[in-house]
Amino acid sequence: MISPEAWGKSKVSKHHYAIVAGIYGNKVWFLQPSNVSKIKTDSLPEHITLVQDRYRFKGLRRWPSVLRKLIFKRLIKKMESDLQIQFDVVWNFDNSRFYDLDCFDAELTIHHCMDYHYQFQFERASRSADICFGVTDGIVENLKKHNPNSYFIQHGYQEVIGSTYSLMPSTQKLRAVFVGNFMRKDIAWNWLHQVTTQFDNIHFYFVGNCGISNLSQTIDPDITKHIEDLSQHPNVTFTGELNESDSWSAMCQADILFAAFLADQHPEIFANLHKIMTYLATGKPIVINRIMQFESTPNLLLMAYSEDEFIAHFKLLSTKPDLQFGEFARKSRIEFAYNNTYEKQFARIDQLITTKHS
Repeated sequence: MISPEAWGKSKVSKHHYAIVAGIYGNKVWFLQPSNVSKIKTDSLPEHITLVQDRYRFKGLRRWPSVLRKLIFKRLIKKMESDLQIQFDVVWNFDNSRFYDLDCFDAELTIHHCMDYHYQFQFERASRSADICFGVTDGIVENLKKHNPNSYFIQHGYQEVIGSTYSLMPSTQKLRAVFVGNFMRKDIAWNWLHQVTTQFDNIHFYFVGNCGISNLSQTIDPDITKHIEDLSQHPNVTFTGELNESDSWSAMCQADILFAAFLADQHPEIFANLHKIMTYLATGKPIVINRIMQFESTPNLLLMAYSEDEFIAHFKLLSTKPDLQFGEFARKSRIEFAYNNTYEKQFARIDQLITTKHS
């Protein structure tokens, strides 16, 4: 597996697919991004081997195709020799590296695009793969321009066992939780400033990375200033990065789950989000920016197309209407998540490979 995100405390789709692959009897070599200097092995499943990327060749994308592929093949042979293995399947989530997938002497190559903005060598990766997968209709439409064997696979849900972690006590009536990487440049900070100011009856917990982590390698001073300003509110708590079990426990203690990104500026980038599946699995009401892939199932999310609508949703939920807090709505959200577990997505991928690639 070739991943743009390193292995660490916070896990997204690539990490979960690597974990689930072991359930099906696979051994996984997980190629880290090149900007990771050290490999951490804490809590690493036995079937996964982390591989430091010493196989980079800068500027290779500008080389003629014949020479580029020749170098790719030599780098691949070097990697396999170092690891004393020949890869049977190559599953590439990062089309900035080893995007000429036909350079691998493997039985199956996969280009799996999880993020719209990861389109560095999108065409080459798609054309050279045996099969392609995408998490939005827009991504799949683009994949099909270069490879007819391209299919939609929804983000997955990985069931998590909770811990004894408790959110910091508060005097507010309701608790709202946002789990994420707060070093992202596309967070709608203005929305967050407004909602935390206007609803002093809600305590807002921000659970996630506020510095360097496996998901962010740099610190933006402007973002740090937003975090510092929000932290001044008595109804705001930044918990820092938590492990999966603690994050799940935090979400389960919430009355409302929320997120706010600049979807109006980048609608395709936010056409789908990995966090939504975990949010849904709690059964809690969810206030979030526009998510295009869920517009056909509007009963699952309270989507906001503007700052005013974002605030209006919180005002609605502050009265706990049955429409969002009721048992039917709770069960619908949970059912959607459990219909899309990573085990089920892996089985769907396996079925597509069996029927389309054989």
